[in-house]
Amino acid sequence: MRTYRRNRRKSPPWRALAVVGLILVGGGVIYGLISRRPVNLSLIVGAEFVPDDALMAVSVSTRSREWRRLRNYGTEGSQARFQEGLTQLQDNLLAGSNYQYDEDIAPWVGDRITLAILPPPEIDETTPPEDLRADRANLLILPIGNAGRLRSIVAQRQEESGLEERNYRGVTIYEPDIDDPLSEAAASRPSTLAIVDRRFLIVSQESSAVSRAVDAYRDNQSILTIPGYNQAWEALPATDFASLFVNVPDSLATLAEDSTRPLDATALETLETQGLASTVDLENDGIRVHTLSWLNPDSETLLDVENSLPPTLVSRFPATTMMVMAGSNFSKLWQDYLQDSQANPLLPINGTWIRTALEQTVGVNLDSELLPWMTGQFALGLIPTPPDEDTTLPGSLVVIAETGDIEATETLLRRIDRAVVDRYGFEVNVEVEELGQRRLVTWDTRRKGLNVSHGWLSGSVVFFTVGSPVTEQFLLEPELSLARNSEFNDVVPREPDDSNGLFFLNFNPTQVGEDGQEQTLNLPLLQLPPEQQQFLDAIEAIGVRVGFQDERRSRYDVFVEIKSP
Repeated sequence: MRTYRRNRRKSPPWRALAVVGLILVGGGVIYGLISRRPVNLSLIVGAEFVPDDALMAVSVSTRSREWRRLRNYGTEGSQARFQEGLTQLQDNLLAGSNYQYDEDIAPWVGDRITLAILPPPEIDETTPPEDLRADRANLLILPIGNAGRLRSIVAQRQEESGLEERNYRGVTIYEPDIDDPLSEAAASRPSTLAIVDRRFLIVSQESSAVSRAVDAYRDNQSILTIPGYNQAWEALPATDFASLFVNVPDSLATLAEDSTRPLDATALETLETQGLASTVDLENDGIRVHTLSWLNPDSETLLDVENSLPPTLVSRFPATTMMVMAGSNFSKLWQDYLQDSQANPLLPINGTWIRTALEQTVGVNLDSELLPWMTGQFALGLIPTPPDEDTTLPGSLVVIAETGDIEATETLLRRIDRAVVDRYGFEVNVEVEELGQRRLVTWDTRRKGLNVSHGWLSGSVVFFTVGSPVTEQFLLEPELSLARNSEFNDVVPREPDDSNGLFFLNFNPTQVGEDGQEQTLNLPLLQLPPEQQQFLDAIEAIGVRVGFQDERRSRYDVFVEIKSP
């Protein structure tokens, strides 16, 4: 959960990038001695060839044991779907090349390979015809582990595919000879190849993408020069499986072009997040992801590390809770979300719709009546209905919040009570004795199984529930709370230490029934199409913990627990 404080502009804390002279092979030796390049401290292999305007880059292991472990995750259905998806991805990446990974790449490639996605090249009067039809390009960067095997394969492919040689800035590029670069035949042309310094093979179906990779390397204009890039990897743990970098401004700008939802062009231009780096590890019972995001050097915003508080309201939820999201200062979180949603088409919730819905249903102004007092901790949870409960609803949505203004909160709740009586004819029942001087309110909605209630858990902690009757499960602090639940503690990461938010989703919540037997509770989630549902069925639980690395960087750790076959 992100909170900001405005401060005077500070000098960016980036340390100077370390530089070394790279000794190149053959005709590039002199260039290598006089050119000083940033050290690749990242886990993106061949990052020096990824242009600094790349949308993203991902490096994955080529070791068979890692992929065997990944294939063994989940159910039989999810394993079959994963293998189909992997085959389709390989076909797409190697489209038009007639290459097979096991035969043509595996014998010589190094321990990791990198895939970068590049935006279309800029077009001007000097743009060659073959680049006029270029779209976003996939760029494969393959470290050479066995040069002898590679030479024989390239020689064979050059003869079979009719690849022509050309020299570009001291690098030999092998590309197809196309008579009409704008023809349909050109769209399915073989891939263009380049071997750089006998260390890397660069591959793309777009010839311009290979040239841009060489330019990035020769001109020191790769993602290694993006402010904060190398420092981000220093803060993340090493990984044996995969690592990911996302160039946030360029990626969102590209997504905005394809978005059906109108986005604010000004918000895109003033976006403060520079990049996102992740490492992915495979563990015995699931997948763990460590992620770091950082602000751009021109941002005057500083993350409010000093006022960040760990989420503690999860202790009010029972151990059977299947979903919870907790954080500090909902008001600030909402403001940040609205700001980000203007530039990010991936954010699903429409803030305008929520404002309108509250206004039209109960006459509440979100900005003036709700957000001003929601400045403390908050938690949003989903508690499933016990199997023996006589209700038609599978669970209840519960909101618990620490208010910064008790009087304003109580005034708002009374207004809502009056609104549902006047607008919908509900009956409002008030109980005082159970909570001392505070009210416990329930609405009679005249719908069987639908229970709405609100009240106070302590001096400044208020709750609101909608769904099946679950108030008794958290009105008094539960003996076995979610915070003490073993599944919760196993799945929600323990880092970052200075966390200010978390998320937990249990796909198979259970409880012990009156007969002493463990019972599975219903999961009130929408059903997905069969192909996607197979992946969902393979997941046991998801845990996320978020916090600040420092005043300019945020940390997100994720663990996905997967079923064993």
